[in-house]
Amino acid sequence: MPYVHEWASAVKSMGLYSIMHTDGNIMPFIELLAHTELHAVQAIDPTAGMTMRAAQELVKGRLCLCGNMDCGMLLTGTPDEVYQATKKLLTECVADGGVILGTSNAVQPVVPMENYRAMLAANREYVQTQ
Repeated sequence: MPYVHEWASAVKSMGLYSIMHTDGNIMPFIELLAHTELHAVQAIDPTAGMTMRAAQELVKGRLCLCGNMDCGMLLTGTPDEVYQATKKLLTECVADGGVILGTSNAVQPVVPMENYRAMLAANREYVQTQ
């Protein structure tokens, strides 16, 4: 953690934002990351057992959280499943702030375009109702 703090402080001193990419379940030390100078962590990974809501409760607005849409669902789910999962994530988490919708990792080129569009449609509709 001292090196993360040092790096994030240096980035912040340059007027830039620091975003740390992670893989897997970082819940055991996400609070420690929130006490560094990091601005954000990408990606909150549901396939590793993480939920955006639980992560939000631990960081209490001190860290922006990115992700939480399951890449596997984008690949194999139906457009309606993707839409509903995106809507649920947004409804549960966005009001408390500090969340950026994204995937649990990279969006692969083989993801059906209709699934990706369903995620974007749910986001667009959520934003329009706020």
